[in-house]
Amino acid sequence: MAIVHLFDGKMTSHGLYASMTKLSNHAEEQIAALTVRVPRALVSDIDQGRKARAVRVPRNTWILEAVVEKLDREKRGRGNGAEYGADSGEE
Repeated sequence: MAIVHLFDGKMTSHGLYASMTKLSNHAEEQIAALTVRVPRALVSDIDQGRKARAVRVPRNTWILEAVVEKLDREKRGRGNGAEYGADSGEE
């Protein structure tokens, strides 16, 4: 497993760009440093995805974008498997 360091902070529902802009503003946000264990094959897939973009971004930024996109999908009720009969986590 590879260890990837990333920063996590408050994310808003104002879209990916707004969320990323807020995350990059260290003066306004409290940032938490996280250590994440990731299989090397997944890191390789992430890096391939980054290299395929017209404008390359750091791995940390790519991962934060993925997290923001996932949270946004789940807030809208998609991406958590609930539409396929998975437990939504609600009681």
